[in-house]
Amino acid sequence: MESSSYYVPYIYGKTGQDRKIKVRVPGSKSITNRALLLSMLADGPCTLTGALFSDDSRYLQQCIADLGIDIKAEEEKALSG
Repeated sequence: MESSSYYVPYIYGKTGQDRKIKVRVPGSKSITNRALLLSMLADGPCTLTGALFSDDSRYLQQCIADLGIDIKAEEEKALSG
């Protein structure tokens, strides 16, 4: 299962069977930026999945790098997944 996908019960209508549908939740700029800030406090490497790439998060990534903290973003990989 993809990290940004969630399975929820199918509750609309009567299907006569136990069905589940897959819902892909879009990333959040606010949560991405908060996660980036929190990852700076970690003692070791952090991996963020489901991040939303926006101008704000790109600027924050640059600020983190300017502070001397090693940061790598795989935006192309996220877009193809």
